[in-house]
This record gives sequence, structure tokens and C-alpha cells, in this order.
Amino acid sequence: MYFCRHACALALHPQSWLSTSARGGDGKVTYQEAACEPSSKGEKLGNIPEARSGQGGAWEFVRQRDDMTGDTTCFAVSQFQYISWGRGLSNSTAIRMQLAVPVGGSALVLSIRSTQGGSSFHSNFEGSGVRVGEGEFVGFASRSGSHGLIFAQDRQPELLGALSKARDFRVRVKMWPYDTLIDTSPISLQGFQSAVQRAMACAVER
Repeated sequence: MYFCRHACALALHPQSWLSTSARGGDGKVTYQEAACEPSSKGEKLGNIPEARSGQGGAWEFVRQRDDMTGDTTCFAVSQFQYISWGRGLSNSTAIRMQLAVPVGGSALVLSIRSTQGGSSFHSNFEGSGVRVGEGEFVGFASRSGSHGLIFAQDRQPELLGALSKARDFRVRVKMWPYDTLIDTSPISLQGFQSAVQRAMACAVER
């Protein structure tokens, strides 16, 4: 994505697939594949309101600030998808996909998360991954704590591109301590591009 500011383009990610936000002479903001025209001015967003995550059908933008460190991270998050592998609440959890964009910091992180306090992902995540639309199955590269599964950095641009074009995706996971692979129902990508664009814009705000 290129976020244009004061007639110049700021590259947020070298392999980014997102569009450019540019303000033309008539004051209208447009989104395009190329950088802003010389006569255009990049739009500087005002205070981006806090957003909460939930179970809605569309992706959402969320901003979180660590009160201890002062670090802020902007997120694009999918709806929750509930999965179960037996009877009782102890054998069920909610999972979702999230894209984390640190403010002024390191690389983007695309992952699958389960709810804190719920069941943990299996330490042996072999065979787990996602399939976006009718595309190829992409496995996870690592586990982040007990509640996160992360994709390899070199696969993330490809995945983001696929997510931007598809209608939904499915996740395959394995929950501790069982070895059974569990597939989710399709998870909607409605609102994906909007949520990611807001997270990207949030990440360059000061």
C-alpha cells in the first residue's frame, strides 16, 4: 500500500497489494493502484476512532495501545468462527484471522488466533493451515504462544493478495491435546480491504 501525504507516496510494505489513497484537486479521495498524481495531495486521516472486535459478518478495524510500553498496534480482524470437536464447552473455541500492523514499527504479521482463556492450538500444528477461496492450501510456519498460528513472512504478500480477491477462506487447525484436524466453515472476507486500509493508515499516524 502507498499512503500519499503532501503530494508524495509513502511505501508501507514493499510487496503490498493495497491501493493508494489520494486527494484530488476537487477534494475527493480516490483509491488506485498507482501512486498519487503530482497534482494530488495525500489524505491525512484525523483521529481514528477506537473500534471493537466482535462476531459481526464483516472484518473490522481495531486499534490497541499497550499501557505499559505505550506501543500501539493496528489490526484488521475477521469475524469469529466457532469450532467444536466434542461435547461440552471445554471442547469448543472461537478462532479468527488477524493482520497486525505495528505503528512505525516492524513487519506485518498475518495469523490465526483463538480466544484467550479458551483451548490452545496443538504444539504439533503439522497439517494445519488455510485455504483462501479455491486457491492452494497454505500451512502455518510457527506457533505464537498457545493461541496463535503464524504464516511465513515470505508467504504473507501472496496470501494478502488472495484474500483481497476472494469471498471467503477456511481454516484447518488441531487443538490440544487431540491429533484430529478440524476444518472451519467458510469465513467471510466482507469488509477485508476496508479494514486493512484503515489499519495501514492508522499505522502511519502520529
